[in-house]
Amino acid sequence: MEPRQKPLELVTLELLSHRMALPLNEQQRLTKLEKGYQGEKKFDGMIEILKNDAIVLNDLWFEINNTKFQIDSLVILQNMIYPFEVKNYEGDFYVEVDRWFTMSKREISSPQQQVNRSTILLRQLLQQHGLHFQIQPYLVFVNDAFTLYQAPKDPTIIFPTQLNRFLEKLHNEPSALGARHKKLAEKLVELRTSEQPRAYEYTYDQLEKGIVCAECGGLLVRFNLKKLACNKCNHEVHVETAVRSNIDELQILFPDKKLTVASVYDWCGGYVSQRTINEVLRKNFRLIYKGRASYYIKQ
Repeated sequence: MEPRQKPLELVTLELLSHRMALPLNEQQRLTKLEKGYQGEKKFDGMIEILKNDAIVLNDLWFEINNTKFQIDSLVILQNMIYPFEVKNYEGDFYVEVDRWFTMSKREISSPQQQVNRSTILLRQLLQQHGLHFQIQPYLVFVNDAFTLYQAPKDPTIIFPTQLNRFLEKLHNEPSALGARHKKLAEKLVELRTSEQPRAYEYTYDQLEKGIVCAECGGLLVRFNLKKLACNKCNHEVHVETAVRSNIDELQILFPDKKLTVASVYDWCGGYVSQRTINEVLRKNFRLIYKGRASYYIKQ
């Protein structure tokens, strides 16, 4: 099973939250994305224990007829493809007809409709490429603190108390995979598109400069010539490691910004010398020499 990558939108909001005060709606979005990612990782751990000869693909984004859709996890067994929509809902919810609500009567998007939509689009995608497999989607709730009142009698909905039995059933299914299954997996990976995260408005000047601690989100300060220490949790990190991480942040938040010694020095808040930054850049990036306008790019 391929490791799940943290969504770019979640990474972006996490980075911004360490350097500015997020508006309330963006704080709520960050919390929702974090919870969703935690739920998907929890499900990944459950799927890993299956001893079947299975192919597992995670966090798939596809596009067909100018329409994008996502599948959280997809398991390929001998006789079936299983797309999973994973939800980490917590608290009490209820359903009226096909509409989903919180107990405070706030309507939420129906996860069943989400599953139906992605399944239809996946079938169309497979047919378009001459891939003929049966598809059985499931909506999986992984949080033990989730309760759904007036739940529909739908065997494709898996509640937390049913997960172990469901995984055991999956484990007992025949799964002798061959060339056609491998071809399917390779095609899905080939057709995969990139995530399309929401765009957020922020400027370079409004973000706090410095090197963020990977442990607690505090800012690192100079400890000695080789190490930086967090001013909140006292976590220590090697200077070169911290600079490399900060460069990654800069490129995620400002992909169009030229990577230079001066730009990285400013982004690091002056806590690391330009000499050290120059060494890190030369070691990890390729110099595009243009005199004073020289800059670095990925190797």
